[in-house]
Amino acid sequence: MAKKTINLLLSSDDGYLTYAPTLFVNFLTLHKEFEVTLYAFSDFISKKNRDDLTKIANKYHAKFIFIEIPEFEFAFMSDYPGGLVGWPKHLYYYLLAGKYLPHDVDRILKVDLDVMFFRSIENFYFDDFENKYLIGWLDLEPLVDMSDWLERDLYRKGNPVNAGVLLLNVKKMRKNNLEATFFQNYIDTEIVPKGNYTIKGNNSGRLFFADQGLINAALRTQLVIKDNLDVIHWSNAHYRAHYQKAAIVHFNHLHVKPHKSEPGDLIGAPNPDIYWSYHYYKLEALTITQNISATYVLNYFNKSFTPRIAHKDFEIPYAVLAWQRVPSKFLASYLNTERRMWRLNFYFSHYFEKKPQEYVVKLTFKSSEAISGFNFIGYYGGRFQVLQSLNVVKDELTVFEARINFGWRDYSGVGFSNAAMDVIGTRIDVIDLTIEESVAENEERT
Repeated sequence: MAKKTINLLLSSDDGYLTYAPTLFVNFLTLHKEFEVTLYAFSDFISKKNRDDLTKIANKYHAKFIFIEIPEFEFAFMSDYPGGLVGWPKHLYYYLLAGKYLPHDVDRILKVDLDVMFFRSIENFYFDDFENKYLIGWLDLEPLVDMSDWLERDLYRKGNPVNAGVLLLNVKKMRKNNLEATFFQNYIDTEIVPKGNYTIKGNNSGRLFFADQGLINAALRTQLVIKDNLDVIHWSNAHYRAHYQKAAIVHFNHLHVKPHKSEPGDLIGAPNPDIYWSYHYYKLEALTITQNISATYVLNYFNKSFTPRIAHKDFEIPYAVLAWQRVPSKFLASYLNTERRMWRLNFYFSHYFEKKPQEYVVKLTFKSSEAISGFNFIGYYGGRFQVLQSLNVVKDELTVFEARINFGWRDYSGVGFSNAAMDVIGTRIDVIDLTIEESVAENEERT
């Protein structure tokens, strides 16, 4: 009996495709009974990335096919406010599936590289398209009345479907010659006259929210909208708690990005099984592509686990927009990459058993630049409190030290922000982070 065919599509630049081997192993492990082909749309993929994906495909008796998209496709996006700001034009390439995929491909599942698979997609991959172009899943809460969405400008802001996971009706896209010019004409006639959309009354600097805003606006009558546990977007708090029942989880949340994590991040994390699974698949991919040794595997975990175990009272953040965590010989190191203000919060983990009393919290660090008025911050109930302010000397060991009392406020964590930083690229090396019951508290009890 012939195997059923499942097609998977990635639409990305070469840099982001370094995450593809882990995703591919994850998918193939759960779909061994299918004839799987992974297609990658890009204008360039390095030989290493192509070779790695081919090795994995061969290991699992699957196929990997790179389809080179000409650079002129969607180049016009640079003409529009925010069209390519923060996102490369490669994100739009999947909209050309009908033009560039082989003629025997009638449907394909397009996924972003920040997804994980937890079970087979068989029960929805073959769903009826209802003669529409796309099947997508809700980005946020359960669907409400959409009758006034056009007037409220919600579609081009990226609602209701998230573009991270889409089932494409390639047959219809091919039949109707859906090409980049269709979207360009729609932008010029329907979106440009409206001007940039606003967020909470402020100009966003964008005409639409990248490819997600474009498909929700231009194809709003061509979407089958799903609201179930087959696909969960981490931004959807309504379904987030049920992620273990999902087939696909899209980690589109600002602070939960397994593909950017280290093994040690599972220590103290609210959902350690997610990180464990991700790094299992990552190691399997490395075993296939680089023939790694048992010693490598041991070092892979030990290097990351050892400092985290000693600091298990805290979650060590790794995915914050303005703060890029970089390889470090310390507990963690972060680069400030933006002038926009962002706070870094070292949340107290579930290992820390807080009591309604006073504690002393210390954060030892070095900065690659001098900082005047650098604040140590305590976070509580969606608010923050400046615990201490210091003038930091470049490359000198500095210690924040403050007392916090959980009897007064239910602190969620401590940290700092980039508000006082004058230099983009400032590096903060976090060397130590501790919290202990205060001496005064202990003496009072004795």
